[in-house]
Amino acid sequence: ARDTGQWRVAVWPDEPGWPLDRTVAGRLRAAADSLAAAGLSVTEARPVDLGESLDVAQRLIQGGVAGVLPEPAFAELAGRAAGLDPGDQSPPARFARNITQSARDIGRGKQEQLRLRASWARFFGSFLSGSVCRSIARVRMKRRRSVTPSRSSAAIRILISSTGHR
Repeated sequence: ARDTGQWRVAVWPDEPGWPLDRTVAGRLRAAADSLAAAGLSVTEARPVDLGESLDVAQRLIQGGVAGVLPEPAFAELAGRAAGLDPGDQSPPARFARNITQSARDIGRGKQEQLRLRASWARFFGSFLSGSVCRSIARVRMKRRRSVTPSRSSAAIRILISSTGHR
């Protein structure tokens, strides 16, 4: 058995706009505290902003389907988007803007997506070894068959890595 001091844990306990149930948050905190008490190095982490990630995904997905809309529907959305208050971030306003965005805006969205991917790569590169990644992938696949993901579950992350396996 390895010394627990070789293990690093990343905990993502909260995310603005993605609240955890108090019971879940308390259990997550208790798990992190128990791991720290056992000698593991526990760090709170927030590799990316989930709200920003959702925004980028929506812009790219919705912008990508614009070409399949019938011309009258696209023209209606373009007219609606042109008349929107710039501060209106309601879902219908965002949809109209995303569908009718320019190729330049889609290109900017792809650049933001690459930046977010790089942030995740840096995070996983510093906390996970290849063997841990494979184990997590197997666990996640088993859980997906039996657990319905919820919005709050998206904010829970505990990642463990042995610093001895770099």
